[in-house]
Amino acid sequence: MRDTIILAVALAAGAAVAFGLREAFDTTGVALAAGIVVAWIAWGELSERLGGEREEEAGDRPILFDPARRRRIIGAAALVLAVVFIIGD
Repeated sequence: MRDTIILAVALAAGAAVAFGLREAFDTTGVALAAGIVVAWIAWGELSERLGGEREEEAGDRPILFDPARRRRIIGAAALVLAVVFIIGD
């Protein structure tokens, strides 16, 4: 039940961002991509915060082996790329 609620909230956040960008900038592709990225980030963060099981902290693990850090880095890079595409229009 908790996973379903997390997924619904993440999809709603992604849809809101995609709709807002589509209406504001009239760019469907970038709006869709940004909506997907926001939904992915929201799903990951909500699952991490509200999910049941927690992964043990590993001390000397490289940055990209940690799923939360990897999601944040890739998500930030994708959002920066979307902003560059919007500004370039």
